[in-house]
Amino acid sequence: MNVNEPSAFAFMDNIPLPIIKQKRVSMIERPILFNGEMVKAILDGRKTQTRRPVHKDLVGCITGKGENIVYRNPFGKTTDQLWVRETWTVNLTGDSKNGGLGTVPIYRAEHPNAFLKWKPSIHMPRWASRIDLFITDIRIERIQDISANDCHREGIEFSFGVDPHDEYRKLWDSIYKNWDENPWVWVIEFVKVEK
Repeated sequence: MNVNEPSAFAFMDNIPLPIIKQKRVSMIERPILFNGEMVKAILDGRKTQTRRPVHKDLVGCITGKGENIVYRNPFGKTTDQLWVRETWTVNLTGDSKNGGLGTVPIYRAEHPNAFLKWKPSIHMPRWASRIDLFITDIRIERIQDISANDCHREGIEFSFGVDPHDEYRKLWDSIYKNWDENPWVWVIEFVKVEK
């Protein structure tokens, strides 16, 4: 076929295509706190789950049922996104768009021994966050029901002769101090969003 000859379908070139309206799926972003060790595990690709205690509020976007009590899920649903808050500070630079001082976040997980005035993770604003997590699954279970594979997904590294449950129990008790009470927890599975 000669490219200079008109196509048999040339008459269709000026016909407007129908506009297809798609239902918009709303995604909600929420902050979530992680300590430096867990931030490193996320960045290394070793952590793809987190567990958080269930608080006995009554209404919410997703409900899980345990012992006939309805719990509020503060983390969202699948397809929502979490942005990670971590210990940080800022480095003042002279390369701001308006000619003034700009700020570049510095993260304690990358500089644990630096003598800087660190800001607590709870005070990290959205613009300073470097890690976004896409929720792929969320469920409720007892903390002691965690499997060995889930311990690994929580960032616990397997070592010969070491029980991953014991390692995860130590991690849990270092934060919440209630492993023996076997509380209900939200299990949030996620993938790191590449920026």
